[in-house]
Amino acid sequence: MRQGLRRRDGGSDQSAELAALLPGYMPVFRPAIETVDRAGTLHRFGNMTLSRLPVVQINNHILPWPGAGTGRSMRRHALEVTVEAVFGPVRIVNTHLEYYSVAQREAQIARLLALQDAQEPPASTAIGAGALLGSGTRIEIEVVAFVPSR
Repeated sequence: MRQGLRRRDGGSDQSAELAALLPGYMPVFRPAIETVDRAGTLHRFGNMTLSRLPVVQINNHILPWPGAGTGRSMRRHALEVTVEAVFGPVRIVNTHLEYYSVAQREAQIARLLALQDAQEPPASTAIGAGALLGSGTRIEIEVVAFVPSR
């Protein structure tokens, strides 16, 4: 697996490279997985949000991983970034849901919805995610919730 990561990322810091291409945006990257190869090179897989609006809070939520080790899968997390818009704070949550396991995706979606339900105003919230569910049926959850605070 570690060599596979090296082949995919070339040993570079892709989040830093992407951030450098977008001056004027604040990059917020958080890894879900970090590995170190035999040469001592750090490899990270995670989520990134880039914002031109002021970032006022960052949270990282580890998502459920039921049945870990029983099949091909990896640790997932949700990156929550609160930005200050002209009409008030907006919470943005982005994630990669598990690809291979329906049970894991369902548990991860349930956790995301529980996080939404647990949030207290004042804030507007937008949650986005996409996944393949069931037997190849594609669903897109473009916006699970957008609740203006004012």
